Amino acid sequence: MLFDWYVEYPDLKNSLEIAYGVQKSARILMLGCGNSKLSEQMFDAGYHNIVNIDISESVIDQMRKINDGKGKKMEWLVMDGCDLKFASASFDVVLDKGTLDAVICGKDLTISNKMLEEAKRVIRPTGKIIVITHSPP
Repeated sequence: MLFDWYVEYPDLKNSLEIAYGVQKSARILMLGCGNSKLSEQMFDAGYHNIVNIDISESVIDQMRKINDGKGKKMEWLVMDGCDLKFASASFDVVLDKGTLDAVICGKDLTISNKMLEEAKRVIRPTGKIIVITHSPP
């Protein structure tokens, strides 16, 4: 079952496309994808270069099966957001919807800094890190 408790793509469409200028051809890293519908909805909207990561192997397996079964070929990788296995400057967009919020709730606040440093490392110089949060600015 797919689940979204923040927002879905229709709610983000204008922000992503107009405010942030995210192109359909962008290489996007979905940081902590969970079982959200966001990647699938973005794929349907024409974003076909999405790499989804999550620390949960069962979530990644579930999401891969669901989306591959629908012909939505995206990358699904088990990976820790604090230790990204990608080359530096390899993404146009790093998109985090709720992962930082979840990490900040823990006892070790250095984890959030590590995750943001890794996002900064893998983003291209002209790229964007977009964090969707319920926290105030």
